[in-house]
Amino acid sequence: MKAIPNSVMLLRLAGMLVLCLAAPPLLCHYVGPVAGALSASGAAGFWYMQYRLPTWKERSRSSFWFVASGYGVIGITLLVSVGRLIGSR
Repeated sequence: MKAIPNSVMLLRLAGMLVLCLAAPPLLCHYVGPVAGALSASGAAGFWYMQYRLPTWKERSRSSFWFVASGYGVIGITLLVSVGRLIGSR
C-alpha cells in the first residue's frame, strides 16, 4: 500500500475543517437559519462518516479531543440555527 504524503493529508484535514466547522455558521449568519440548520445536519453526517464516534481507548488524546470538539461545534451551530428558526416565527 502506498503512503499518502503529509501535504495531501493536511489539505484533506483543512477541507474537512472548512466544510464541517466553518461553513454551517457562516451559512446561518449570512443566508439564514434554515440553511444553517441543514448544513449543520449535513456536516454532522459527513463528520460521522469520516471520524465515527470518539472513544478514548482507540484514539490518542489529541485525536479524541479533535473529534469530540468537532461534534461540539457542529451541535452548537445546529442549536443556534434551530433556536433562531423557532424564535423568528
